[in-house]
Amino acid sequence: MALPAVAARADEVILHNGDRVTGVVTGIADGKITIAETKFGTITAKLSDVKSFTSTRFSGPATTQPATSQPTSQPAVSAAKPQAAPALPPAPVKAPPVKRWSGAVTATALATRGNSDSESVRVSIDALRKGDNNTLTLAAGYAFGQTENPTTGEKTTNIDNWFAAAKLDYAFGPKWYNYALVRFEEDSVANLALRVSPGAGVGYRWINKPDVHLNSEIGATWVYESYDNDGSTEHMAVRSAYHFDKKLNDKVSLVHNVEFLPNVQDPRDFNLNADVGIRALLTAAMFAEFKAEWRHDASPAPGAEYNDLRYTIGVGWKF
Repeated sequence: MALPAVAARADEVILHNGDRVTGVVTGIADGKITIAETKFGTITAKLSDVKSFTSTRFSGPATTQPATSQPTSQPAVSAAKPQAAPALPPAPVKAPPVKRWSGAVTATALATRGNSDSESVRVSIDALRKGDNNTLTLAAGYAFGQTENPTTGEKTTNIDNWFAAAKLDYAFGPKWYNYALVRFEEDSVANLALRVSPGAGVGYRWINKPDVHLNSEIGATWVYESYDNDGSTEHMAVRSAYHFDKKLNDKVSLVHNVEFLPNVQDPRDFNLNADVGIRALLTAAMFAEFKAEWRHDASPAPGAEYNDLRYTIGVGWKF
């Protein structure tokens, strides 16, 4: 007499990529599931790759304990429900890269015709790189202008100067920092062939907020001046300076700087540099700027004036 065949119910594992694996689930441990008696033999898969599974031996939530063998006579669970794979934590969101460099290029031009014929241009660039504890500031500019005698037609250069400067700040506290700087400049109209002024000192940030900054500095600077018509001079100077800037609103900002350099041996011999400017954004990157500058040299080259006043209106692009 023939014995009735016993139908074996196979376990099934469905992966996220759509693959189906049939066999016998023998264990779930350490984030992996083990399936025996597949057409490839015994295999394992990560639970993170498993979409769902049905099993005659594992009908509850996935466990990290290994499966124990069951007697073959134990009745199989006939209504096992698909089990969802454990949810994975969301992937961490990467922070945007820190913007280290910023700066601006400014250009001005002026031409007059009629009672006077003159042209002048000026271009300047400044760049700033912020590190974790240090700040590098670079600046340079050139200005040139001519005026024409209406009677003779002869042109005379009345503006011809340039400068370049670099400054490195290093913060050693929430408010205190030290600095090193150097500045080069030349002014043909003032008979200044070259002025070099390297220096170092300390600074203090009185206000350091996103919309307003105020800091002051004091240090020592060596000043070397060479003239077109009277040799050269050099001396040590005490440098004191302050910087102030404030956003008046989302589009308009104000900047003010003062630098005072008296000769250590003769305080009556000094250089004073001051400027004030207002900048208004026209677009996200384009701006208009008005700036007034005052330069005072208590011992200028022979024939040159003590004071230089400059007023500029121009447009610029920030980056």
